[in-house]
This record gives sequence, structure tokens and C-alpha cells, in this order.
Amino acid sequence: MHAEDMGLEPELLMHDLDTKFTKKFDEIIESTGCEIKQTPNMSPNLQAHVE
Repeated sequence: MHAEDMGLEPELLMHDLDTKFTKKFDEIIESTGCEIKQTPNMSPNLQAHVE
């Protein structure tokens, strides 16, 4: 990962409720110590701001 190459460790991952983000995906991310937050339903502007 590019962040790890620069000595940075991600602390937070924010994603929407898309079905591509499965429980297994969340478990893998959380195993690295990263916290996961999901955007609320019907909030497209918030997701665009995060991206």
C-alpha cells in the first residue's frame, strides 16, 4: 500500500452501504486496527465530500 510505504497507517475508513462492502471486507480492514464508519442512508453529498 502506498500509505504504508510512506510510514502512514490508516486510522479510519468511511464507506457507504453498497453491497460490495461485505462483513468479511469490514473484518479484514478492522483486523489492521482501522476503524470503519458508514455514511448514513440517503447522504450522497457526504460521500462525495469524503472521497
